[in-house]
Amino acid sequence: MRTYLGLSGSITLLFSLAVLACSSSTDATPGGSSGGTSGGNTEEPTISAEECKSACSSKVGACGAPANVAEQGCTNMCSGSITKSQLTCLESKSCEELAKAESVDEICPKSSGGSSGSSGSSGSSGSSGSSGSSGGNGKPSEVKITASFGSGKKATHVQSSDQTKIATHFSVAPTPTIEPKPSELPNVTKGTTSISSPDLGSCKGNISWTLNSSQIGFSFTAEDVLPSTDCATFADKVASDGVEATLSNVPYPNGGTATVKITLKP
Repeated sequence: MRTYLGLSGSITLLFSLAVLACSSSTDATPGGSSGGTSGGNTEEPTISAEECKSACSSKVGACGAPANVAEQGCTNMCSGSITKSQLTCLESKSCEELAKAESVDEICPKSSGGSSGSSGSSGSSGSSGSSGSSGGNGKPSEVKITASFGSGKKATHVQSSDQTKIATHFSVAPTPTIEPKPSELPNVTKGTTSISSPDLGSCKGNISWTLNSSQIGFSFTAEDVLPSTDCATFADKVASDGVEATLSNVPYPNGGTATVKITLKP
């Protein structure tokens, strides 16, 4: 049975959201999603303010914040430099965790991005000559990533006050197994995503990925216009059965591309 959340948030949650918004004005430390470095100073690209606000509003609204509070909080929160890794981290937190947090650094520590540099990438500093081709010299043309996010995860669904739309959100960030292990991690924030399972139907939701040595982040946000519920159904199936996807033309930070096949299971 699908559960829809109302819009009555707690005072504690709203206070926490205000704190989160204030803390986000500082520049983020380079995050870990796939922006591995050969020498060590390449920062992970930041996301657009609109992409950040869209995902933030979905998450905050699902936690019970009124629309005007969510709009103001997310506008402030997304005005700074936010990376994919940070956003995926925040999206994966429960409402209870958000309510207890006093800052973004507390709930998603900047130090977590420290592991995002591709392991062993310093050894690939001499491989720039292969930048014109896919794979080669520690950069396989096909990479398989598997992970288990555990049972009990559920998608969040929020029905609009006029009962004509359903906003859906689901995100996880389990520890990945990567085979074969490349000398630097491909940048999964780029490339084209094709979902093999479950069926998306007519859903046109937003799917984003992040990758570092400790996390493979998957985030899905969408809105159904009733009577269609394809997006809500897709999210529920991902939560119960997992997701299989193929990412094509995924670039390596220092040249070359790969096809990345991802399987996430409960």
